[in-house]
Amino acid sequence: MALDKQWSWPYATFCASTISLCIVVDILQYSAVLSFLPQGLKDEGYQAHEISAVIGSYYWAGFLGGTCITSWQIRKVIAHKKEVLQWSHLRGHVINLIIGLMCGSVALTVEGLWPSMGVHFVTRFAQGFLGAFLFFFSFFLSIELFQARSFQQRIAITMSTMSLHCAEVFGPFFGASVFVRWGQQTVFFALAGMSFGVQLLLLGVYITLPVNGEHFALTPPSMDVETEPLLAQYPKPKRRQEAKKRWKDLQSILGSARL
Repeated sequence: MALDKQWSWPYATFCASTISLCIVVDILQYSAVLSFLPQGLKDEGYQAHEISAVIGSYYWAGFLGGTCITSWQIRKVIAHKKEVLQWSHLRGHVINLIIGLMCGSVALTVEGLWPSMGVHFVTRFAQGFLGAFLFFFSFFLSIELFQARSFQQRIAITMSTMSLHCAEVFGPFFGASVFVRWGQQTVFFALAGMSFGVQLLLLGVYITLPVNGEHFALTPPSMDVETEPLLAQYPKPKRRQEAKKRWKDLQSILGSARL
C-alpha cells in the first residue's frame, strides 16, 4: 500500500522550512567566512595557494561526497534493487541530516576555538564532505516526504532550491556583519548554534513522523490527489457503451437521410 503523505498545511510548512534550513546551514558554513577568512590568513603570512587550498577544500570535499552518493545510487539502479518506500526510509533521511549537522557543528566549534591553518583546512574539508550528504538527503526528503506531484511537494522543492541561492548570496554579508561586531570566533559559534537549532527542528520532524505499519493511503500509488477529481469526470464503462450506441444510431440516421 502507498504511504498517505497528505499533511496539514501547518505541518507541511514546518517540514519544508526545516528541510530548507538544513541547506541554509550547509551553505552558510562555506559562504559566511568568505568575507574575512582569506584576508585573515593573508595577514598571518600564508601564500595564495595555501589560502586557496583552505577555501577550495570545501567544494573539493563536496565533490568527493557527491561522487560517493551518486555512485551508490547508480549501483542500486544497475542492480535493479526496487525498494518500496516506507516510513523507515524517511525517518532514516532525517537521522542522516541530524548526524551530518551534528558533525558539522562540532567542526565549526573546533574551528572557532583553534583557528589555525591546519584546523581550517581539515574542518572545512569535513564540512564540505558532510555538506554533500546534507544537500542530497535534504532534496531526497523534500521529494519523498510529500505526495507526488502535489502542491506541497512543489513548494518544498522550490523552498529547498531557493534556500541554496539565498544562503550563498547573503552568507558573506551575514558573516561580515557578525565579524565586524563580535569577531571571527563568534561567526563560527553562531553557525554552530544555528546548526544545533536546526537539529532540534529535525528531531521534532522525526518524532512526529509515522512508523512502519501505519498511515497508509486508501488510493493506489499512482493516483494523485489533484488528478482524482479529474478522473471522476470520465464516463464509466457502461456510459461509454451507451455513448457508442448513440453515436452509431446517429450515424445510421445521417446515412439514411443522405439516401
